[in-house]
Amino acid sequence: MRAPGRTSDAAEIAADIASFMRGASLEATFPDAADIDALKAALAPGTPVYLSAIPACPQEELVEQAVRVRRCRPRTGAAPCGTQLRLA
Repeated sequence: MRAPGRTSDAAEIAADIASFMRGASLEATFPDAADIDALKAALAPGTPVYLSAIPACPQEELVEQAVRVRRCRPRTGAAPCGTQLRLA
């Protein structure tokens, strides 16, 4: 990580951002196939993905979303109802 006030190049800034984001999680609300493909392409293996449990959304739909996200293994983790699951 660079010292405050120090000038740095784009590669060093990108490394700082990557370091900061390591260990981050994502939340998806009603992800469709395109959203899941984007998550699969963008996330590192083991990145926790939380699925929003909206009261108006039938539980069956939430389970279907979780199944679709889990099929991305091992690229993503799926966690319905705020329960985290990390996939290796």
